[in-house]
Amino acid sequence: IFASSFYRSHPEWRRVSKEGKPSGLSFYFPEVRKERVDILMEVAELGADGLLIGCDRQVPMLQYEPPMVEEFLSQSGIDATKIDASDGPEYEQWIQFRADFFTQTLRELQQRLSELSAKRGSKIPVGVRIPAGGSFLNMAQGLDIETWCREGLVDLIDVDPLEETPGESSQDIRPYLDLGHRHGISVIAGIGSTAFRIGGPIAATSDF
Repeated sequence: IFASSFYRSHPEWRRVSKEGKPSGLSFYFPEVRKERVDILMEVAELGADGLLIGCDRQVPMLQYEPPMVEEFLSQSGIDATKIDASDGPEYEQWIQFRADFFTQTLRELQQRLSELSAKRGSKIPVGVRIPAGGSFLNMAQGLDIETWCREGLVDLIDVDPLEETPGESSQDIRPYLDLGHRHGISVIAGIGSTAFRIGGPIAATSDF
C-alpha cells in the first residue's frame, strides 16, 4: 500500500495521526473510496462469484485528518483532537462519525455491484472479514458493523479472533451471531492469531 503510485502521488489524501504524522490513505476522501471500489469492481467484472473484503489485518481506521476533524467540529461542536476514550459519549460520537466513511465505501460498492448483478442475472455477495474485538473496538477501528447489517451492505461477516490489543478485546462472537440472526446474514467464526507478551515486546503466533 505504501509503494503504490496512487499513494505516492496523493499525500493530501493520507490519514493523519493526532500528533500530525501522516500514514496510509484515508477513506474520508471520495477519491480514495473510488480507487478502492474500482479495484473491487475490477475483480467482480472478471467473473468472481463474490467479494471478501479483509478488514482484519489492515483495519480501515481513519485518524485525525484535518478536514474531517473540521467537519465533525462544525456538525457537533466537539474538537476530536481534544478528546479520547475516557470522554465517553463524545468519543463514541466521534468514532461513529469517522467510521461512516468506510461504510460509505460499502454503499458505493453495492450501488455499482447492483448494476453488474442485474446484467449477470444473479447477486454478487459481499463478505467482510473483521477482528472479533467487540463493537466498541470495531467502531474505533472504522468498522460500523451494525449499520452494515441494517442497511444490507454485507452478506457475510467473517470473524477473525485476531488479538492485536492484548487483553482489551472481548473475543466474544455472540454479539456477531445475534446481528446475523436479526438481519439474516451469515456469520463465520474462524481461527486466527493471538498476541501475547514475553518479557515486554508483543509476539504474534498463528493458530492456522
